[in-house]
Order: sequence, then C-alpha cells, then structure tokens
Amino acid sequence: MARPVIHVYSTMLDLGGVESLLAVHRRWEPALGVDPWFRMLFDRRAAPADTRYHNFNFHGWQSLGSLRREFARELAARPGSTVIYHHGWWLPFLAPLDGAARRLVFLHGDQSYYRTFLPALRGLVDGVLCDSPLTLERLEGSLPGMDATRRLAPPIPIERPPDPGPGAGRREGDELVLGYPGRLRRDQKRLDRLPAFLSALRARRVKFRFELMGEGVFGPALQRQLRDWPEVRFLGRKQGEDYWQQLASWDAAVWFSDSEAGPFALLEAMAVGTLVFYPRLGESLGDIYTPRLDPRCHYRAGDPVAAADAVCAVLADTGDELAALRARAAALMAGRTAEGYAQSCVDFYQHIAAMPRLSAVATGVRLNPFLDRLPMGVGTRLGPRFMHRAWPALA
Repeated sequence: MARPVIHVYSTMLDLGGVESLLAVHRRWEPALGVDPWFRMLFDRRAAPADTRYHNFNFHGWQSLGSLRREFARELAARPGSTVIYHHGWWLPFLAPLDGAARRLVFLHGDQSYYRTFLPALRGLVDGVLCDSPLTLERLEGSLPGMDATRRLAPPIPIERPPDPGPGAGRREGDELVLGYPGRLRRDQKRLDRLPAFLSALRARRVKFRFELMGEGVFGPALQRQLRDWPEVRFLGRKQGEDYWQQLASWDAAVWFSDSEAGPFALLEAMAVGTLVFYPRLGESLGDIYTPRLDPRCHYRAGDPVAAADAVCAVLADTGDELAALRARAAALMAGRTAEGYAQSCVDFYQHIAAMPRLSAVATGVRLNPFLDRLPMGVGTRLGPRFMHRAWPALA
C-alpha cells in the first residue's frame, strides 16, 4: 500500500511557480505509486472538485489555538504520512501536530527568504528539497544531518512547450520586442527598476516594444507611472497556448529581481528559444542557465542601465548569431518533463523513508491558555521568532 504524502502550503490555486509545481505533484504522483494529499492554509479562490484537496481557509481573526486544533484533526486522518511543508515558514509551529512518519521541507526561495526561519527547522526535518542546486549547496552546515544524501534539487519541469512555428521569436524590422513574464511586484521582482531600463533604451535611440505578461499588486502603480510610454503594453495574465505563443514572440525576456530561486518563467522562455537577461544574484536557476546561454546576458544585479547595455549588445548580433543563441536556449532546456520531475521527487520520498529518522516525533496539541487566544494576524505580525518559540518545541 502506498504511503500517503501530504503537501502543506499557503495556496495551490494561484499561478505562481510553487503553485505550478503543486499541480505537477497533484497530476503525476498518483501514477507513480504515491498517495498524495494537499492541505492548503489560505486559499481564497474556488476549491477544485478534488477529494485530495482541502483548504483550511484560515484568516487573520482566527485564534491560533483553533488553527492548531483544526490542523491536528485534519492530519490525524492520515497518520504515518510523509508531510512536506512547502516554503517551511509554518513548519516549526505545525510540526508538533502533523503525525508525520517523515517530515520534509521544500524551500522555494533563496536565502533572503528562508534565513529568518531556517534555524528553527533544526531537528524537525528528515530531508530538504529546493528549486535551485545553488541554493541547496548553501545549506551545508545550516541544518545538522542534512548531508548530500538528504538533499534534492529536482529538475524543474517545462510542460511541453509547443513549436512556436516559423518566424516566432524573430525581430520584425528594426523593432526589438522585449518582455517580462511573471508577477508584477515591487519587492523581490523589483519592477520599480523598469522605468530606468526603458529610459536607458530610449537614450540609446533603440526602437523597441516592452510587454508585461502577468498580474500583481504593483501593476496599477506601474501602469500609472508608465502611462506616457507608448512602447509599453500590459497584457495581463495569459495561460496555455496564449502564454507560450507570447513568450515565443519576444526577442528577449528581462528580469530585474533582487532575490529568486527560479524564476521558472526564465526556463520556459528559454525552452521556446527566447533569449533571457537576468541579474547576477548568485544562487538562482537564472544564475545557472543565463551565463550558459551567453555571459553577456548575465548583467550586474540592481543596475537596470547595465541590463539595457546587455540587451543592446547581444541583440546587435547578426541574424545567424541570434538564431544560434535561440537554438542554444532551447537545447539547454531539453528533456525537462513533468513526469521526470515527479519521479525524482517520489524517489526521494522513498529514499528518505528508508533512512533512519532524524526529525523529532510529533507530540500533539499543547495548549497555551493565553497565546492560543491570539488572532493569527497578530501572531504573524510578531514575526517568525515569536511564532516558532511561543509554543513548546517537539520532544
């Protein structure tokens, strides 16, 4: 009988990178001998018709005590599971309640995200997964016992990009068609740097069009800021064939991020032969594949003018040179399948289950008459240190 695996995360109904991976787990793990279940903490969208999915729908005014008791009741239905905490922020707070036979954390981010809570995971996990091999390497010494046999960076999948067809990704006339695929955010994605990038292109008298494909909280402010830029188009969120065709229609995609483990959209852009320009951050997938495409595409972090210089230098190449770069981009992404990603994860679950347990055993709900009455919104605003230390740790 297949051992149940429970994925715990905030939401699986958005369209970010983590959510796309959860969709792969949901689709492929049952076919690979795993019994997967999905327990989401804060989904706000309509629930899918799937008995494997459960949304706690926790909210800011809910008491921490009721949250903990509900979580414990739900996971008690499948004792002896492998429980995977995606991101891991809530792991120390919820681990005493999960009844896990093995406990894993899947870190979907770089050190700037997880360094605030990583020390609190010591003694609580049996293995670590991570999006980027570079981020995984930096875990050495951070989590005792997490040597190479207990760490995995599975190959991030690309869902069979369609053939973009003749002419896709090729410049029309002298106009450069550039784009950004992803969430429209000021923090992390740093799209507040986009105006300086566009100004640098204008200063060089480059004829261009820049398209943003995605949604996010920074979108309205960015639209107001760029309302006098006829070269800029906001396309909104695209899915399926429309998404892939849009990626393939660009000469290049450009990122301005401060921190990433991915971005997954960079891999997808390369898969259809679109060139990518990415800042030197040091531990993301972009830091692995951008220099393999062309070192000129890997520009100085935090410098949108350097990004513009890189775009102008690379896209000034001849047509044959650019065609060779597009072919190289697609070749670097060859062989990344959803099934291969899922199989890598399933093999890791089984490997960890066969190894001695390192994580502390769950001890059940321990009530704290005062702190359990706090609304969740208050507790989370007090920060990870409070949430991870206010309740007794595992025995």
